[in-house]
Amino acid sequence: MPDRVTTDFDFWVGRWDVTDPSDGSRGHNTIRRILGGKVLEESAVMRLERRDVVNGNAVTQRMEWSEIGPDRLVWQWMRAPVGSEDFQLLWRLHYLRRT
Repeated sequence: MPDRVTTDFDFWVGRWDVTDPSDGSRGHNTIRRILGGKVLEESAVMRLERRDVVNGNAVTQRMEWSEIGPDRLVWQWMRAPVGSEDFQLLWRLHYLRRT
């Protein structure tokens, strides 16, 4: 059977803003075609953000997953004053799957 590229999931290809309406968490994702258009790949970084109040200060909290592979990933938790992109890294965890 000859190789064919399907367009069934073309609606998903592109850059997306993602929101969880239950708590207002926001994230960003990118979907693109790879391997001659035969495979869809999600962004290598997944990010979720939400606003909260910490010690009386309005902040944006950000969780970010990156360096994602079959047996590993990095998970970071950050915080910045609302309206600022000056995020402070609170912790960075390196996950490695047990064998």
